[in-house]
Amino acid sequence: MSMVRGMEELEQLEREIQGFLHIQLLKFNRLGQLDNFLTSIGFRSSLRDRPIQKQSKILVIGQSNVKKQHLLKLAEMSGYDPSCFEFIITYKDIERFDFSVLRQNKSYVYILVGPMAHKQKGLIKAGSMISEMEGDPDFPPLLRLVNSRHNLEITKTSFRNALERLDLEFI
Repeated sequence: MSMVRGMEELEQLEREIQGFLHIQLLKFNRLGQLDNFLTSIGFRSSLRDRPIQKQSKILVIGQSNVKKQHLLKLAEMSGYDPSCFEFIITYKDIERFDFSVLRQNKSYVYILVGPMAHKQKGLIKAGSMISEMEGDPDFPPLLRLVNSRHNLEITKTSFRNALERLDLEFI
């Protein structure tokens, strides 16, 4: 049998529950399972009846030896909805990509960037596309995918570390 708590204890418990629920809401929303979670805890909200906006995307761009399927699996294991990711990770695709389409593009919430040639389509003022995107508020936030020596490299570890940093820095 549970005992009755005092107001001070209830307020402390309420703060702890709010913190816990905040993390759970972010997690289940990212997984695309927020409605299931809300139903499981018996919560009804008028927001659930509104149309869902198109999901924001995370662009991963840079030459990679890691296959897209492996990166998607890592994203899913990290709690992300794999459908949120778009990949441009082959040399040919990077070479053809016009980076100017990313300027003031609201579809992408983050860009995870790996190694690529310095000169790219859409380059306006900086010496490299990465430098141009980092220094321009018109581009989505950029996060470099780096190895243990801090060199640009798309590896399973650098991708996983970037996803963890997104959780800590941007959410």
